[in-house]
Formats: sequence, C-alpha cells, structure tokens
Amino acid sequence: PQRYPTRIVGAAIIASAAEGVSRSPLGEILKNPALEAARFAVRYAPKTVHRTRGAAKSVIAPILRAASYGDEEVSPSVVAFSEKMMHETPIATLVEFLHALEVHDEAGALPTLAKVPALIACGDRDLLTPLEHTQSMAAALPKSEVVIVGGAGHLVQLEQPEAIDDALVRLVERATPSKLVALTRRVRDRVRNHG
Repeated sequence: PQRYPTRIVGAAIIASAAEGVSRSPLGEILKNPALEAARFAVRYAPKTVHRTRGAAKSVIAPILRAASYGDEEVSPSVVAFSEKMMHETPIATLVEFLHALEVHDEAGALPTLAKVPALIACGDRDLLTPLEHTQSMAAALPKSEVVIVGGAGHLVQLEQPEAIDDALVRLVERATPSKLVALTRRVRDRVRNHG
C-alpha cells in the first residue's frame, strides 16, 4: 500500500494479521527447538536438507496442519488439496515462511487501507491469526466489514468458500463503480447457477 496508495480501491484481508503472529497460540509452537534446527540446516546445509526432506517435513507438517483447519469434519478433498500444496512446497520455503511469521509487522500499512472499503475475514478457530488480530485490524480500518466464519480455521477460504466469496462480492460492490457491481453480480449468479 505504501508504493501505490492512490491505486488501491479496496482491500481484502483474509486469515491475516497486521502484526503479532508470534504472540498467537501457534507462535509458541514457532519457538520449537526442532524448527530452529531445521531453519539452521536449510541455511547452512541445503543439500543435506533436500536429502532428508521427509524427516524435515515431518517436523513442519504437523505445525501447519494444526493451524489450517477449525473443523475435524473438513472435506477430505480440501485436506488433500492443501496437503498437496504443502508437500510440493520446498522445505526451505516452508522454514523461511515460518520465520517470516515470527517477524511479521505490517501495521504501518493500515493507515493507507483505512481510506478504502475493506473486508477482514477469519475463522473463529484460527490458531495462526486468531480473532483478536481481526478485531485489532477492524479498529484501525473504519470502512471495514468484519466476517467471522464459525467453525473455520486458518484456511477459512477453503473450508467455507461461499462465506468468503459472498464477502468478497460485497467488498467489490462497495469499492467499485456501479457498472462493475452489475458485472460482479452477473458473474456471481452465473457461477452459482452453473457450479
């Protein structure tokens, strides 16, 4: 937002936080010594890590899985899809992603986003970016609509796609001229009617 503030007409912040992820329940898990050892190995012995990919992922995968879903009854196809993405992501990327979560701070972008319509959505069982993060951002973004999806975890957009899709349509309607609103409604109706 700092680079092109005049080009932003709306913002969707889904299962996210401006700062403080390390203080979430998952933040405590991020302090795991095994994760720190994996991070060290990725940096200084990447070939070894590549050869031991399965073992390294066995340390990281449960952390990501625990943070992903809010409902144990989540669709098996959603689980398969998200696990496939995780398994296909290079171990170095996963390790650095977890580190990025520890130091994440984008609170400075909130004043720019406060000027435009926003959507802030999260699952009420999200361990990575809990409800407090959503409430904190909502307090800083007066033009925001807050959507809390019951029973969903961090992958709220996969667990409850219709709730997020509907909220995104409302955001587009609030943030764009009327011609685009009509087009958005037609597309949404067409998708719903034809799957």
